[in-house]
Amino acid sequence: VQWFARDAPELYRVTLLGGVEWSWRQSTHGPVTRDARWPATLMAFDVISPWYVGALQPSDEKIAKFADEIVGPDLAAVKAAGKDFLPIVHPGFSWQNLMRQRNLTANLNSVPRNGGKFWWKQLDEWLRVGVTMVKGAMFDEIDEGTAMFKLAPRRADAPVEPGFVTLDADGLTLPSDWYLRLVGAGTKVLRGLQPRTAEIPIRP
Repeated sequence: VQWFARDAPELYRVTLLGGVEWSWRQSTHGPVTRDARWPATLMAFDVISPWYVGALQPSDEKIAKFADEIVGPDLAAVKAAGKDFLPIVHPGFSWQNLMRQRNLTANLNSVPRNGGKFWWKQLDEWLRVGVTMVKGAMFDEIDEGTAMFKLAPRRADAPVEPGFVTLDADGLTLPSDWYLRLVGAGTKVLRGLQPRTAEIPIRP
C-alpha cells in the first residue's frame, strides 16, 4: 500500500481500493482485535469498501438502523481521513450453493429479496446518510445468492439441483433482467437524474 501511495505516482497514477469486512471500524469485531496495525493500514487506501453482505436482514427498520449505526459512521470515519467511501448494496443472500459444496445445509432464501425492495431500501438509506457512490454486489455471484445478472423467473425454469434462488422465491412474477433494470434506475438516482424515492420507481 505504501509503495502504491508513495512511489507509484512517479510511474503511474492509481486509485487503491480496499475491500473490508462490514465491522472493519469497530474495535470489538474484525481485524482490529487481531492486529492493532490494521486501522492505519486500511486508512492508507484511497477508497474503503465494506462488505455488508450477510450483515443485514430484510426489515425496513433494521436497514434504517444499520444505516444510522454502521454506514453513516463508516462514511464519517472515511471522510475524516480524506478518503472515498464505496459501500455495498446487495439484492439478498443465500449460502445454499456454497454450503452444499461443503456437505452442509443452509436456507435457500435466508435473506429474501422481496422483489427488489431489499436492494432499493439499502440504496435509499445509504443515500439518506450521505453516501454518494455504491458497489452492486454482485453481478454473477451464485454461491452467496447475490447474483444480479439475468436470473430464472420461475423455479420451474431452473435446474432442480443444487437449488438456485429464482425470481419467484418470494411469490412474485418478475422478468429475468429485473435486477439489471433496478440497477439502471438506481444509477439515475445516484447521478441526480431522478429524485430519491423510498419506493422502487419502475415496474416489472
